[in-house]
Amino acid sequence: MDFKEEWLLPGAVVTVDAETTQALVGQIHRLIRLVGSIKLEQSLQPPADEPVAWMMTNAVGKPYFRKKPQDKVFNPQPVYTAPLACEWVGLTVEYMQREIEAEREACAKVCDEIVARYRHADDAPEMVAANWCADGVRARGNT
Repeated sequence: MDFKEEWLLPGAVVTVDAETTQALVGQIHRLIRLVGSIKLEQSLQPPADEPVAWMMTNAVGKPYFRKKPQDKVFNPQPVYTAPLACEWVGLTVEYMQREIEAEREACAKVCDEIVARYRHADDAPEMVAANWCADGVRARGNT
């Protein structure tokens, strides 16, 4: 005998015999498997924005883990299964140009610092080379 949904309705009368018992037990097992698989999937995939554990540090600096954070004295740090998602906004041409110009200027300043170290007449070749380096790096932005 197969399980009948009307057995679940309020006030339903179900004869208790081997066949109905077997059908009910079969339905109960099916529901347990269904609910169990749903719960298993949920437990395997914790919410991305929730930490799966907390890392604390004891008095001698040794880290240890707990499911929930403890007092702030233990410096609780959340532990995630994956990096937190950040929305990518992309790089604009203007942003890249600013960054390239800033890096070029930083390189030229290194050359300027080298020039500043050479103050004696004997250092003329090195000073000329450092000036040439700074000028050359800055000129790259115009090509």
